Amino acid sequence: MTPAPRSPGSARQAAERSAEPTLHISLLNDLRELARVAAEIDEMCSEQQLGSRIGYAVQLCVEEMLTHIISDGYSDDAQHRIHVSVHVDEAELLVLVVNEGHELAGLRAGLEAKSLLSGAPSLDDAGLEQLGLALVHQVMDEVACERHERCNVVAMTKLRTAEPEPEPRPSPAT
Repeated sequence: MTPAPRSPGSARQAAERSAEPTLHISLLNDLRELARVAAEIDEMCSEQQLGSRIGYAVQLCVEEMLTHIISDGYSDDAQHRIHVSVHVDEAELLVLVVNEGHELAGLRAGLEAKSLLSGAPSLDDAGLEQLGLALVHQVMDEVACERHERCNVVAMTKLRTAEPEPEPRPSPAT
């Protein structure tokens, strides 16, 4: 059964409607942290039996978002904390990414970024950063970003639709 689509809400509303997270990760603004985050998300997806398609989507989007925040979210070289919370229920998976860096204006241009995937004549015209953000908007069902009390709050939602898992390929006969 496919859940009914929800009307888009703000990132803050997404955070407020969520109970305790299924997974919470606190990390430093260091790209080397991405491997640890990926492993924890992979384990959570397996435990929650989310399936490979949802697991891949979440992994991809969290990595893109964190890479963007770590690379462009701070004006100094100091260590900063980033918090990732994943909330899972029967209808959807909600990922919240919170950081105290400067405002991430590029994240707010979701529709413009999403159109880059289909409208850019070449990769050179779009830029890798914008393509990564466009991919997040394309893969997730809803993406919201806002500034709240000196923090960026990014909410990414993936509906738990009944997509069939890919069939395993038969092994070649020997």
